[in-house]
Order: sequence, then structure tokens, then C-alpha cells
Amino acid sequence: MFNYHVDFNSPWYLLLLLLAPALWIVSYRSLAGLGNIRRLIAISLRTLVLLLLVFALATPFVLGYVSALRAAEDRRYEEWGCLEISD
Repeated sequence: MFNYHVDFNSPWYLLLLLLAPALWIVSYRSLAGLGNIRRLIAISLRTLVLLLLVFALATPFVLGYVSALRAAEDRRYEEWGCLEISD
């Protein structure tokens, strides 16, 4: 249906998402003075900021179907040593 593929230039930054549970624990304790609803909203906003920062660092880009096939074909040729891609 949709002929798009999402890829990341720096996918290792996505490992920073593993910090989210630690953020929730620390935030839950530090926001103990707030009510339950306000605490949940604050933690949700902090998580959203973390997600946006991590995705910005990982540098996502969207490939169309033809571009995705071409990129996969280039990677295959590069693995075989038939093609050298220079930036």
C-alpha cells in the first residue's frame, strides 16, 4: 500500500531509548509532590522530549520504493566488492 521505507543514518543512537525506564523511575520519585495526573503529564512530556532528541540524533530518512531497492542493491554490490560508494 505505502511504498516507503524508513532508515537511519546513525542507528546506534536508538540505543539511548533504553534510558527511558530510568527516566521514568527518577521522574516518578522527583515529582512526588505533584498529583497523579500532573505527574503523568510531566513524565509523558519528558519521554516525548527524549524520543525526539534520540530520533533527531539517529537522523531518520524516508526512501521511496525505488530508492529503497536501489540502496539495497548498492549495499549488496558494496558487500561483494563490485562497487565503491564515495560520499
